[in-house]
Amino acid sequence: RTVQASYRHVFPRRGRIRLGGLRIATRFPFAFFRKWRELDEGAELIVYPAVRPVSAGELPPAGVGELTAPRLGRRGEFHSLRGYQDGDDPRAIHWRKSARLGQLFVRLNEDQTARRVTVRLDNTARTAGPLSPQDDQARETAVSRAASLAAHYLGRGFAVRLCARGVDVPHGSGEAQVERVLTALALLEFVDAGTPFAGTTPAPGETVAVGI
Repeated sequence: RTVQASYRHVFPRRGRIRLGGLRIATRFPFAFFRKWRELDEGAELIVYPAVRPVSAGELPPAGVGELTAPRLGRRGEFHSLRGYQDGDDPRAIHWRKSARLGQLFVRLNEDQTARRVTVRLDNTARTAGPLSPQDDQARETAVSRAASLAAHYLGRGFAVRLCARGVDVPHGSGEAQVERVLTALALLEFVDAGTPFAGTTPAPGETVAVGI
């Protein structure tokens, strides 16, 4: 016969986890002897950092990333209409509104950079020797906070970038970006202060800094 089995396990730490093989044993048919076979069917798991709900008090003041700015263009969500001005792109003319009112109107779209957030985590190893439990907990809390902020903004439709020393995950959105950011944070190491932040070019949008 075929038997399916499963078990649950909560890993205490983030990171790359290698699972060993399996041992299948049986006492069939008379239970006089126990036979087994070792199967080298190991697997690798990426354990994500803890992601927790973000309260309003934890968010940066003035609602980082919340502001919307109108701009003339053909991309982005619709923001408003205004009268045509010399130099405006004719492709932005809203012909239906213009025909109805007898004058030219152009379409203003939401500035896409206003919906972008960079989560900047300072992963500096502040101690060279063995970590105390308090220092280790402070590191993991910072990683968890960065993961929670990224998940919060991604869940609200923002494009999120992760920037740390030696790590840069460019702006992206959706479930695929959640996976990219959490994987990068799961494997993040704390490095010497001499390691520069990756992707130092200023990115569009707002920046949320996370430190220890």
